[in-house]
Amino acid sequence: PIRPGFGPDSFVGAYLDNGLGCFVVEEAARLIAAGKTLKNVRYLGAFAAYEEIGRFGSRVMAGVMKPDVIIGVDVNHDYEAAPGIGDRRYTPLKMGEGMTLAVGAIATASLNAIIQEACKSQKIPYQVDVCGRDTGTDAMAGVLASVDSAATSIGFPIRNMHTISESAHTGDVIAAIHALVATLRKMDKEGTSSEDLCGAHPRLDEVDTLAHDQ
Repeated sequence: PIRPGFGPDSFVGAYLDNGLGCFVVEEAARLIAAGKTLKNVRYLGAFAAYEEIGRFGSRVMAGVMKPDVIIGVDVNHDYEAAPGIGDRRYTPLKMGEGMTLAVGAIATASLNAIIQEACKSQKIPYQVDVCGRDTGTDAMAGVLASVDSAATSIGFPIRNMHTISESAHTGDVIAAIHALVATLRKMDKEGTSSEDLCGAHPRLDEVDTLAHDQ
């Protein structure tokens, strides 16, 4: 059962990881279906199995569907409240401060820019989560399946992860839902293509004059 938490707008329960991610994916689909139809973007929401042991479910989905964009939706850590962690040099993510957005080697900068612009336009609070070569979420599905997809991960900080009393904040979950919807609508309105996302970086083989030649 999901129970009210001790703090304002907080709640406690088991399987928030990753029941909350599934809830966000479903709610985003519901809000999109209830509003204006997407014309240039097809939204495929998936509840992927085996994420914890290798992203086996999502990598099969990516291999079969070959999506242009993959946005992993998963819980994150409240590093400020984590015992023995809060005083180390981790990204200071905190429950109640908004959804999280992954930046790092695997995250596509142009996709993140769209999400950030969508959040700012809708005044949706978000926190930046600095990752390395692995987001730790299903955002890695394209890489693991050898599919060239723009990718990033959004989430929400929780406490007591992988226990029967995980704790989360309602506002963070709502922020993730509306950020996902706002991003999809922005991409649909602007006609964002896979080339806009994956081809955003300059190519040295297409440069006429290199800097050292000048």
